[in-house]
Amino acid sequence: MKALTGETGDDERSINLTLNDILSSDLELNESEFSQFQVFVNGENREVHSISVHPTLDRTLKISLKDYLLENDNIVLSYNGSSIASKTGKLLENFSNLSIINYSPSRFVLPGVLESENYDELYGMGTEDSSDVGG
Repeated sequence: MKALTGETGDDERSINLTLNDILSSDLELNESEFSQFQVFVNGENREVHSISVHPTLDRTLKISLKDYLLENDNIVLSYNGSSIASKTGKLLENFSNLSIINYSPSRFVLPGVLESENYDELYGMGTEDSSDVGG
């Protein structure tokens, strides 16, 4: 069985890997097997959160990540293992640096943190007591 193509998922933190054969419906991987997949985003390794057969596409493996993907991210996927099998028992062939098509939507990402307290002078604004620490 071979990997054909990959693309980002609608949830903005997964990769849908399309294969050339129907996956085994009882495919279940434990966390120790997640390391058979390596996902690099902009050259940095990203942690895999879960791997499952896509709920509606029987030739697609859904690889969920812990972190979100952004529209300009360069994503590549590699596999080196023997845990992914087709319905007919064929194992997924190892592959390296498969480019993932990135369909992540446009987002404006702020480069830092906005702090809205600790002003010395407030013009046109009022203050109120708060119960949080340091607030």
